[in-house]
Amino acid sequence: MDQDPSRGERGATILIGSISRRTIVRSLAAGLTVTVDPVAARAQTATPGTASAARPGPNLYDLAGDGVRITYSTSGIDGRAHFGYQGPEGTLSYPSPDLGDIRTVESDVGTLVSVTLRKIVVDVGAVHLTLVLPLVAGTTSAAAPDLRVTTLAIRATDPNVASPPPAQRSYEVLHLTGSARSVDF
Repeated sequence: MDQDPSRGERGATILIGSISRRTIVRSLAAGLTVTVDPVAARAQTATPGTASAARPGPNLYDLAGDGVRITYSTSGIDGRAHFGYQGPEGTLSYPSPDLGDIRTVESDVGTLVSVTLRKIVVDVGAVHLTLVLPLVAGTTSAAAPDLRVTTLAIRATDPNVASPPPAQRSYEVLHLTGSARSVDF
């Protein structure tokens, strides 16, 4: 049976215009299927002032998988982004006076949203999480409120300060599925 070349083994459509070999190798090592489709990726990037740029994209994501649940809104009622996490580190909300702010970076694979799950202490290393917000085609409406999305997050754990050299950061890929929608706050 032929597999659709734009679909990953986990059902994720990966729309990437340009991607480094390093990223491809890391994704493959994590068991993901990577399909590079520059035509589809360009179609996802709207030019300011065009009809597709005027359509609102999702601003609320509800995702779960591999023992975690994540909610992320690009802007809440207070005008700030909000990030909720439930997993082995506990139930956490961001921005957080103890753990810091939400950090976002635009990249070729989507928006990277990072938070600190645990700060470093003497006998335990810090834990960070980066969510990859996928490029989403389409809009949501009252008739079709949710878009199904598949993505991943990377949990990075630093060694504790007492670890003997060569201590290094470890990475875990979390496979997430859920919904994306546009919500008026």
